Amino acid sequence: MNRKFLDMERLLRDQNKRIQKLEHTVASQKMEINELNSELANVKMQNSDKIELKGFREQLNRKVDPKVDNNLVHLVKNKRLLEGIQPSPVPIHTTAFYAYMNQTLTTLDQNRILIFDTVKTNINGGYSPYTGIFRVPVDGVYGFTFSVREDSTSYGSYEIIKNAEAVGSAIGIVEGINIQEQVIGTVIISASQGDDIFVRTHSSIQHHGAILSNTHGRSMFAGWLISH
Repeated sequence: MNRKFLDMERLLRDQNKRIQKLEHTVASQKMEINELNSELANVKMQNSDKIELKGFREQLNRKVDPKVDNNLVHLVKNKRLLEGIQPSPVPIHTTAFYAYMNQTLTTLDQNRILIFDTVKTNINGGYSPYTGIFRVPVDGVYGFTFSVREDSTSYGSYEIIKNAEAVGSAIGIVEGINIQEQVIGTVIISASQGDDIFVRTHSSIQHHGAILSNTHGRSMFAGWLISH
């Protein structure tokens, strides 16, 4: 009876030693795996192509079991595939508007904002048909143009305004019976988000007579983003 007890005690002691040895081996492998994962993360962050897959495989074969090695191989392959994908370019927001007057306007006012109340195009929503003002939605280089139709009894000068600054002007003076003309102004300018662009009668020259607009000839205002 005592011999059997001693044999069992020795067997348990040997098993405990083997278990402790295995636990130590597992802990060591976990530490080594964590170190290798940290090294791989650093390589991915630095976007380095200098370390070859073969080197990783040899190092892992010495320290971890084959399942971990295979997982790392897949990670490296996926890294290279992802690095080969080029990011899509950031799209430029299209911005453009076109509006015209729906009826004839008669005025003697200086410094009067002209309201082009019929909107045909308003991409990105910058133009207001109630105020006649285009508020710039994104920074960029823009083109703006206006055309004002005058008859033989009318004359005036017109300005394209950016905030409080006149960035362009055009004048029209006609004399004679049954003569009409289109006074046209065009500018290419840089503008920032929030800037106000509009057309007005000249700030120091009195306007005289009517601004015409009908199916035979429109008084209009338009603008568009050239580059962002």
